[in-house]
Amino acid sequence: MSYFEKCIELRQDLRNREKSLEESGIPKVKVEMSDVLKKIGEAEEILSQGIRFVEEGDFLSAENSFKYAIDLNPNVAEYYFRLADVYLDRQLDDMAISTLKKGLRIDTKNTDRYILLASLYSKSGDDRKAVHLLKTAATDHFNDNLKFRDLIKRYSANIMDRRDYTVIRRDGREVIINAGFRDGIKRGMEFRTHLTVYRGGTPVKDLNTGEILGQTERKVIGELLITKVEEKLTYGQITIEKEDKIRIGDFISIE
Repeated sequence: MSYFEKCIELRQDLRNREKSLEESGIPKVKVEMSDVLKKIGEAEEILSQGIRFVEEGDFLSAENSFKYAIDLNPNVAEYYFRLADVYLDRQLDDMAISTLKKGLRIDTKNTDRYILLASLYSKSGDDRKAVHLLKTAATDHFNDNLKFRDLIKRYSANIMDRRDYTVIRRDGREVIINAGFRDGIKRGMEFRTHLTVYRGGTPVKDLNTGEILGQTERKVIGELLITKVEEKLTYGQITIEKEDKIRIGDFISIE
């Protein structure tokens, strides 16, 4: 986005805010265009300063610079993307994910940033979220995208291959599964959310190419009511159990 385009966008944002104030009955506060231009110019200077800090390896100063640029003008996606890169350099993946999402709300057609965000989801073990992100982006913003299509296949294969989430212990009607809030089971789900237990769904691969062609039929065995969520474990109570009893090694569906 050019400097001129940033000026136009920020001016329109100010007009929208003034209109909102008028409609709410709050007296309008006049903002001079010179003040707007001054903020935009200052934000661009701070951006350049932050880039220099990155080149020098001073990531903490770069982080502060990009944050300040965002404070001055929060409508520029590049500021968020630069800040996300700094978080990645500092191995702060969760903060990078959060910042990338903010940038993509502004720049909805940035293919590379969608791909980066999906890779971070996959790195954290959440290939489902990576697939959902790319499918949504391809549908809403790109009318399909070949790069996305290949990545969706790869992350989908990871989901089918990994088979992480299983029943690892059963004691009466109490069970433990090897997935917690780091895997997408959120705190606050206790005594409100049920998880589906199934058997089957084993990936079927081509023996020559290794390509996953599909999976065996999944058979629902029962349901669990979540009773406790930890970082890596979830505890549940069996609420529904079919003739084939729930046993260690059965899979859990986490959507």
